[in-house]
Amino acid sequence: MTECLTTPSTCELCGCTDIFTDIETGEEVCSNCGCVVNDVVLSRRKHNLSHISGGKTYNPSQSIYNKSANTTISGTKDAFGAQLGRETLDKMRRLKHHDNISKTSDNVDRNLSIAMSELDRICTRLHLPLVVKERAASIYRKSLTCDMIRGRSIEAFVAASVYAACRLLNMPRQLKVVSEISKRGQSEVSSTYRFILRELNLKPPLDNSLKYVSGIVSTIKAPQIVELTALDLLKQAKDKQVLKGKDPIGVASGAVLLACELEGFAVTQRVISEAGNVTGITMRSRYRDLKKALQL
Repeated sequence: MTECLTTPSTCELCGCTDIFTDIETGEEVCSNCGCVVNDVVLSRRKHNLSHISGGKTYNPSQSIYNKSANTTISGTKDAFGAQLGRETLDKMRRLKHHDNISKTSDNVDRNLSIAMSELDRICTRLHLPLVVKERAASIYRKSLTCDMIRGRSIEAFVAASVYAACRLLNMPRQLKVVSEISKRGQSEVSSTYRFILRELNLKPPLDNSLKYVSGIVSTIKAPQIVELTALDLLKQAKDKQVLKGKDPIGVASGAVLLACELEGFAVTQRVISEAGNVTGITMRSRYRDLKKALQL
């Protein structure tokens, strides 16, 4: 069925002002004599981009610095496969040069170009899902909008944004691991993370030691019964409200060590501490605390 839209135009043939627009053909037609007043009409409707994302509203990616597809000028052949002449190649080279300059002519664009490239590298190394990457990009953009990055390290802010996104989305990633992949030290990333939380008023949930057990057990290649026992030990300790304020990854490592002892799985303490990325002293301290609290 043809959808019509009334438009404020006048028919040159009969002078009638009752003009409607045929949405399907884009023509403005006089309702009195049927004369086509204008056959080139720009669409006044919003474009429906829901088909791009499976019926959902399309939103540009936060992790692309200009939030759109980048222009790429490359190759030495035209659309028909013919080789381009020297004069045309020189022209394309100049266009490519000006295009690259226009993308980073602004300080904000240049900053985002560097930051989003670093963000992509860190998320790839940490094997983080797209939702974490987009959340980290959003946090970084807010920091840039609030002028928090001036005079500070871009790499530190990117690493801190990634860690903040992991905490907000309950992804088990340690600050030490994120800092090692980043180009900045752990102390700088840690202070930047606290600065972001304070200035943007972010409230990540408290870290839970339960989410680290699976990774440690998988790394030491222990049977599933060890993981189940470690989780049960941590739940019992949580019910008794012990080990509050302790490092979650240290508590998880101590629980895995105790679970391996209870289930008879032979593994050295060094292997578990390296899997949890904690010191042996911390792991043994949490092991003794758990054993004492649960009277084992």
